[in-house]
Amino acid sequence: MNKHFWIIVIAVGVSLVLILITPRPDAPDPSKQIDPHAWNVLIIQADTLRADRLGAYGHTRAKTPNLDALAAEGVLFEQHIVNATYTACSIPSLLTGNYQDRHGLWFHGDTLSEKNLTLPERLSALGYKTAGFSANPIVHEDRGYAQGIDSMRTLKQNNNAEQMVDHATNWLDKNGDDPFFLWLLLIDPHFPYTPPDRFTSLYPESGTYEESLSWQWEFNQSEAEWDKESLMWGYVANEQQIAQESALYDGEIAYLDEQVGRLLDYLDENGLRDNTLIVFTSDHGEELAEHTLFCTHGNSTYETLARVPLIIQTPDSTTSRVPQVVRTIDIAPTILSLLDIPYEDEMDGRSLAPLVRGTETALPKLPAYIANGPIHEGFWKENPRMYVKGVQGTWATVRTEEWKLIRIPHPEKYIFELYNIKTDPEEKHNLYNSNPDQAAALITILDSIKTRLPDGSLVTPQQQELDEETRQTLESLGYLSE
Repeated sequence: MNKHFWIIVIAVGVSLVLILITPRPDAPDPSKQIDPHAWNVLIIQADTLRADRLGAYGHTRAKTPNLDALAAEGVLFEQHIVNATYTACSIPSLLTGNYQDRHGLWFHGDTLSEKNLTLPERLSALGYKTAGFSANPIVHEDRGYAQGIDSMRTLKQNNNAEQMVDHATNWLDKNGDDPFFLWLLLIDPHFPYTPPDRFTSLYPESGTYEESLSWQWEFNQSEAEWDKESLMWGYVANEQQIAQESALYDGEIAYLDEQVGRLLDYLDENGLRDNTLIVFTSDHGEELAEHTLFCTHGNSTYETLARVPLIIQTPDSTTSRVPQVVRTIDIAPTILSLLDIPYEDEMDGRSLAPLVRGTETALPKLPAYIANGPIHEGFWKENPRMYVKGVQGTWATVRTEEWKLIRIPHPEKYIFELYNIKTDPEEKHNLYNSNPDQAAALITILDSIKTRLPDGSLVTPQQQELDEETRQTLESLGYLSE
């Protein structure tokens, strides 16, 4: 390997150091109130949505006209990579612009510390009206997610996309005349895949719901007569089952698209669209039997889980597709930059505003760092990819435009996987042994990221006792064992 490659590696490491060690300031000065004509901010997150299942990202079977139109009118990021492949860790990174090592949330019961400065806190301090509606009980107002949010509500039941959009539009009816920040976390298309009948008919492979694994999940769980290992984590599905669940997943996405379109239509009809910064994204993807994992997430850092949509539209944004790697931690600083709100570079992420505005076609390349979900009591230990007896830790991954290195904990020594994403996007051919120089370079980058992040977290997160309704809802979504 020539010296120029190592110069690039060192330069990347130095850039990461500068980004990761900058101190965090206090919240914005409340005396500096926002212009009453400032852009509104709308963030729509779809839980468990892979990028490759939208038409705008090349899925030929997708029925996503509204999201495709949003992408055509804004900026689509082709390689948006999450920092973690599960909700509890990914969502706080969107709100704070920081990696999980800094914001401190790793587990589903963790509470977001008040030491974190969130995007809605920054905007609220400047006079924005703020609201958040979550359909996932992990993201709950009692766990720190209401910081800076005037109206935060978590819907544990009756929380499909249609009802979530109803809550959003009702709030906008009362608050849409002033600059607002509105954040929706939709549960669709999270497993179990239960789209309305009109969307299952779009995909013949959907069959009848009673034949599906999603139905088995709900029925067997209610009867407490199900084997978690055989049903999910260790499940070996046949081709018909894979096709059926994949079709139901696509049906969920088509339903999601319809409801997102309904919200965007509301903005148009009420004269809000032309003054609103819109961000559409997801917290992580979903495995659909690509890596011996079925209808699940949080277990690995493969592309099916790590690569999710990111579409940004502003009143004056250009229309483009951005091919370079960007990260979830970049979303918060990007929004602040687009609103011309200073943030003094204290976040792990960086602003993508030049790409959205069209003043730059590319930024200096930075790798993405990804982790999977750590095991703890309440998770299924039957899954060998998620739990190795006697070994703590998570998969640690570094992703560039072309390469991905995965480091997996093991009792004897690390296991490494190396993939060329350009030539092997499905990650079927591990090149670790045949490309030692490339692997060594990526390990250097990964180590530089890990060593410059805090040792542990910003604070020790508080574990909250779950109420019975929340526990039942989490179990229905597959987050907790009995």
